[in-house]
Amino acid sequence: MLFAALGSLERRLARHDYVLGSAPTAADVQVWVTLVQLDTVHRWHLDAAAMDRVADHPALWSYAQRLAGQAEFGRHLDIDALAAGHRAHCRGREAAGGAIRIVDWPSRRVG
Repeated sequence: MLFAALGSLERRLARHDYVLGSAPTAADVQVWVTLVQLDTVHRWHLDAAAMDRVADHPALWSYAQRLAGQAEFGRHLDIDALAAGHRAHCRGREAAGGAIRIVDWPSRRVG
C-alpha cells in the first residue's frame, strides 16, 4: 500500500506543482508531513531494499524539498524535535509488528 501511494503521488507530482493542482491545499500539508516523517524517523524501520523503493520517486522528493524551502512549510520543520519525539515513543522494530507472531504456536507437543 505504501509503494502504491508513493507511485500515485509520483505520477501526479510529475505533472502538477501540488497534490491537487496549481496551489497548495491541506492535502499538501498532510503529504509533506508524512514524507518528512517517513524520511526522518520511519526509515529506521525499513530495510535497505524498501528504502531504495521509497527513494525511487524523484518528483515526490523534489516536491518535498521544494515545500521545505517555502516559509509556510519550512518554518514548522524541526527535525531534532521530530526525532526526539519518535525516540521517546519508539519500541524499535516491534512497533511495526515485526515481533508479533502470526500463529500462537503451542509450547509443547500435542498427542
